[in-house]
Amino acid sequence: MPDTMFDLGRRHSELCDADPVVKLARAREQALEGWGEAQEEADRIMAALPREARGDPKIEETSGYAAAYERAMRLLEPVLEIEGRLEETMATTPAGLLIQARLLEAALPSLGDGGSRLLTSIIAGLEGMPEATRDG
Repeated sequence: MPDTMFDLGRRHSELCDADPVVKLARAREQALEGWGEAQEEADRIMAALPREARGDPKIEETSGYAAAYERAMRLLEPVLEIEGRLEETMATTPAGLLIQARLLEAALPSLGDGGSRLLTSIIAGLEGMPEATRDG
């Protein structure tokens, strides 16, 4: 009995779910969401401070800005760690390679060695996929 479109879609989804890059990208999205909320809170507090008070450690502490900023920086650490892992992990599906390519495209202007590590992972992933290395 031939596979239905549902079966093919489910199989594709399962393959993508097994890709370590896809898993890391999902974790990155979640981590970015938490960091973004914390950063918005810190920005909101800073924007409410009078211009002349900005940079004053006592005012930043009493306003809650210092704590909000520290929280945002703590939440940024896992994002950076995941991004490092994304650069070094070989994708096993085209979806994973696309994620890495988009990450490279967005980050290349500001990356030094990270860009070349990510590009090496993308190339290795493509070379390891039979459908990517077939002639014709």
